[in-house]
Amino acid sequence: MSFTKTKYFNNHHTACSLMIDDVVPAAVSEDGEIGPHNDWGYLKDSKNSLFSFLMENLLIKYPHIKGSIFLPLESHLYIPKDTKYNVFTADLDEEYIAFLKSKSEYFDIEFHGVKHTYNDGAKLVFEFENIQQQDFKYISNKLDTFEKLGLCFNGVKFPGYKYNSNALKFIENRSFFWVALEADMINRKHQDNVLKKLDKFDLINIPTNLSGDIFKPSSYIKQLKRLIKNILLHRRDNSPEKYIKYLYNNKLPITIQEHFQNQIPNGKRQTPNIYDDIESLDKIYSYLQPLDIWYASCSQIAKYYDAYINTEVYIKKYEFEIIYNGNLENSELSFVSEFSRIQDTITKKIYIGKPSKDKFVFNHIRSGKYTKFNTYDKENY
Repeated sequence: MSFTKTKYFNNHHTACSLMIDDVVPAAVSEDGEIGPHNDWGYLKDSKNSLFSFLMENLLIKYPHIKGSIFLPLESHLYIPKDTKYNVFTADLDEEYIAFLKSKSEYFDIEFHGVKHTYNDGAKLVFEFENIQQQDFKYISNKLDTFEKLGLCFNGVKFPGYKYNSNALKFIENRSFFWVALEADMINRKHQDNVLKKLDKFDLINIPTNLSGDIFKPSSYIKQLKRLIKNILLHRRDNSPEKYIKYLYNNKLPITIQEHFQNQIPNGKRQTPNIYDDIESLDKIYSYLQPLDIWYASCSQIAKYYDAYINTEVYIKKYEFEIIYNGNLENSELSFVSEFSRIQDTITKKIYIGKPSKDKFVFNHIRSGKYTKFNTYDKENY
């Protein structure tokens, strides 16, 4: 008898998540008008909002899309007001949180700092870059406040991917269970394009490996530089399709990096961003559509991976025991077996496998003792 855990949920070949940074109740406009081209989340999901633009141009076409929104809790309060631009801001209050939660069909909400970045009078500071112990009281108080409003985070992406060991220890103590620490692997083959557990912290690290603008036409100079680089490195094909195929064929998670905020405060365009990259995103999901992919949020991927690396199966003839040794509640996995049905030996609950090629897949299986269920035994019906 075999009963084997699968690398991804439902024995999918790999997983895909859309990671959107910097959704905030703000907009910056040169002429005082707000539309999807300059909305950062201020308009929520009203008719002319960026979220409605995303819905109409991507989510309706690909309703299976799942991902994570990374929320900086107060970054919109630090937008410079002494510019020629019109700055619009609103409170990140219960009403705004309700708006974010109403999109849970597609996205979960994760932590992206409080201030995100700020100017200390001399330079721009990334909030967690050189953070010290005395700074965490302020951040803890903010997290406590937003938890009371219903925002409870599982994961974090540090602003600018800048952090120190104090930052990692802090979020571990706050019961976060995953991080997205680096983006060095974006759009290129890299040893860190894998899910992994950090060596010194009880945290799962999710790579950020595909830019949402990968199919966006490059300038002539960029195309020329890419051609020269490919010649020097003896690369025959460095196309977006080739890279995505590399991720898929190697069962690496496909994590798409985007920003909701489409400008920096001085009005210059930020790349990548949802509005400017919508055609590129369409091409990405069109390419992925026929493939065997689990579309999931970052938290779902991290929780499944935690269960995968912390679960063992012990088999004795037609009985087996599943033991999870991690720290997350309600941990469950997918398994594949040649038997079509199994039974929990304690609760007597019967699980029916889903046909998959010449075997059967069992989803949402937790720790416990099980046995093969003989479908031909009339006493079992």
